[in-house]
Amino acid sequence: MAGLYKVIATFESASGEPLSGSGYVARVFDKDPVVDDALGSSTLDEAGTASFLFSRLEFNTADTPLETKPDLYFTLERDDVEVFRSCVTWNLDFGAVDPVTQTSKERTQQFGPFRVS
Repeated sequence: MAGLYKVIATFESASGEPLSGSGYVARVFDKDPVVDDALGSSTLDEAGTASFLFSRLEFNTADTPLETKPDLYFTLERDDVEVFRSCVTWNLDFGAVDPVTQTSKERTQQFGPFRVS
């Protein structure tokens, strides 16, 4: 599982419109027993999308030295105030092998759209 992993998250308003603008910052974290690992932050583009790029070294840390599958969650801030926090996606397997084709799945995972009220 060496290399880089890409995560894409999309955020929209309660009415389904994409959220965008300079006041929004999305963040992705790996949930851990002691201290959660901050994996990245991103502004939102005009489609309400944030992209993150990180390596295994960023979630395989001192409090979880054997971790191979991150437990991801997202937050969204507007003007430095958290307005949304997603549920945790446990044991995300970037290296999973498709049982039919026997090929590795993409190292890119997409989440959302997350509805923010």
